[in-house]
Amino acid sequence: MKLAIKITLLNLLVVAATGVLMRVLPFLPATGIEFENLRHAHSHLAFLGWVYSAFFLGLVRWFLPARSFEKRRYDRLFWLNQASLAGMFIAFIVSGYAAVSIAFLTAHTLLAYVFIVRFLKDWQPEAGAASSGFLKMALLSFVLSSLAPFAI
Repeated sequence: MKLAIKITLLNLLVVAATGVLMRVLPFLPATGIEFENLRHAHSHLAFLGWVYSAFFLGLVRWFLPARSFEKRRYDRLFWLNQASLAGMFIAFIVSGYAAVSIAFLTAHTLLAYVFIVRFLKDWQPEAGAASSGFLKMALLSFVLSSLAPFAI
């Protein structure tokens, strides 16, 4: 889990660096970097590489039994998500919204669905805990909000 936390923080560092690059890009000589492509890469990595990854690790750490991350299922899901993020980030920079970046984004979303199903099967909520209802609503909201792009 320590390496996963470091990778999540590395994602934050890359998000910050791309944010700085976006601010200085207009002042640089021709770089060949398309601003809009960089913006899409930056925003997707911010939400999926930093926020989602931190949320993923937090849920596994605080809501599942100890050592759940060491079970291959969560460890494998985390690393598959990171691979989809790396592909998505590079694809967005190179080509913006195109088939490759959308394929990586779709893979990440489908992996998130797998995580939610597995998490809900393994999670043993405390009876009467207010956090249980909020957590279930958060996961349901994620699924509902992610269905809209598929409908389009």
